[in-house]
Amino acid sequence: MDMLVAVNEALDGNYSRHLVVNELDGGNLNRAKEIFERYRKKGVLLNERFSDTIWEINDEKRKVKLRFDFSETAYYAFGREWMGCSFSCFLDSARAYVAFQFGTLGVDSLRSIANTFRKLAGSDAKQAAACKKNVRHVSDFLKMIPESTQLRDTVLETLEEILSDNYKVRAMTKQRSLADFQAYFRFHDELEKYWRVAGKKEKLFFFPIYLWWNLTAVLPLRPTEFLLTPRDCLEERNGEIWITIRRTKLKGGTEKVAYRIEKDYERKSYPIQMKLADEIRWYRKCTLELRQPEIHTLFCPETHYHSGFGLHGKPGAYYTYVNLHSCLKLFYKEVLGDTDISVIQLGDTRHIAMMNLIISGGSPVICKELAGHADIGISSHYYSNMTTLVECATFEMFRRNKQENSVSANGSREYDIQPVTGMVRLEDGWCRSEQMRNRKVADCIENVNEHGEIGECHDCRFYRPDTQGMHFQFWDVEKGKRQVQADSWYLMHMVELVRKGIGYEEDIKSALLRLQNSCNHYRGCLLKGHGKEGT
Repeated sequence: MDMLVAVNEALDGNYSRHLVVNELDGGNLNRAKEIFERYRKKGVLLNERFSDTIWEINDEKRKVKLRFDFSETAYYAFGREWMGCSFSCFLDSARAYVAFQFGTLGVDSLRSIANTFRKLAGSDAKQAAACKKNVRHVSDFLKMIPESTQLRDTVLETLEEILSDNYKVRAMTKQRSLADFQAYFRFHDELEKYWRVAGKKEKLFFFPIYLWWNLTAVLPLRPTEFLLTPRDCLEERNGEIWITIRRTKLKGGTEKVAYRIEKDYERKSYPIQMKLADEIRWYRKCTLELRQPEIHTLFCPETHYHSGFGLHGKPGAYYTYVNLHSCLKLFYKEVLGDTDISVIQLGDTRHIAMMNLIISGGSPVICKELAGHADIGISSHYYSNMTTLVECATFEMFRRNKQENSVSANGSREYDIQPVTGMVRLEDGWCRSEQMRNRKVADCIENVNEHGEIGECHDCRFYRPDTQGMHFQFWDVEKGKRQVQADSWYLMHMVELVRKGIGYEEDIKSALLRLQNSCNHYRGCLLKGHGKEGT
């Protein structure tokens, strides 16, 4: 089936239908005009006529111009020969194609497509076939234009080959190296060190980077979600501080784009460390007298341009992705200086948070995140990098603490000859704690092992193993690595079953716990191995 453009048309805001446009005719052009008019009445489109050469679109965060002021002279000089249609037909087709994407794509994508079509109007066949941007949209657009020419078919064939090759390249993309993960640990150390000595003005400027790193490396937020954190984001609940953030509803491309923040995003709350909450309160207090963002988000754009770092421009309606990106670049330049720390991208912290959540066990947050991905390829790279993250984290732990020995002795030299009465059954032993018997965890909380883990039974004075006495535990690095990889792929299989509607979230939680155990064992293998080698 030659399906070219799927158009989502909202009906009364309750459901949507799909219109397949194989070729632009009078009927489809009228449908495009109806879509234009609908968004104009909603206040999303700010100009009056479909035929305007510039459309202005407002998604509440900013106003963006979609330019259709194509050069007619350039079109007849270069484009007409291979396109095979009049300039007015090309122009109407471009407007209609963009209109058909309303409700499906964000404003940046719409602007990018319009700009690509503008460039295409003045390109010859060879230049069009070498298109590097919005290739899929250019291909679908060319198929939609009435009639055809041999040259246009040749261009289309080349573009389809480019799309196919790009897919193969993405499928073969290598996973991140150990050195990349080490950069995250070093970046964290340098940021914390700087934050202890930075002045007020510097802190106000770099605060978005500080919060981005400390929040999104734990909670898997996209940069755009992070930037939409509400100004009134903190709330106290039962002695804990919770932060409210916005999560997109448009994940996987299954939801309609409303171009309204409260409709395209939903508010979610999570507990937050008191230290981070205090930093947010400090920032809000220091920016109280500044002009607040029009969409009531946390960060004030004035702190960005009045920083003294030589940034040019004037504050916009809110703190943007571009602002955050330039702030990160300046942190590398002004703070990290000549260090050899690899450049971290804004989207990297989501990657780190996802893997940390996977390793940490059966979190409901990660279950929903993983099961919500539209494509198994989106989440599979988290699993393939699991051993690399464990290796890097373990290396850092060893470097700082110098753990040793590749074989360890576990258990107690003492034997408990008391009969098993009044004890609580555990997986591989018994608990003599009266608190535990009364369903309280006071004794568990007091027990902390050498790695700082709370509630580890095997190190607890109330624990009685089924097999008493001393025994040795051998740390096989290769075997540990294979187990992590096997449990990672088992988790991916469970996630895929849930995604297809034939599995249960409880299976994901079970697989997460299984992976957590193998990661902990692999970490132990690596620590003992490092000690043996004396590195």
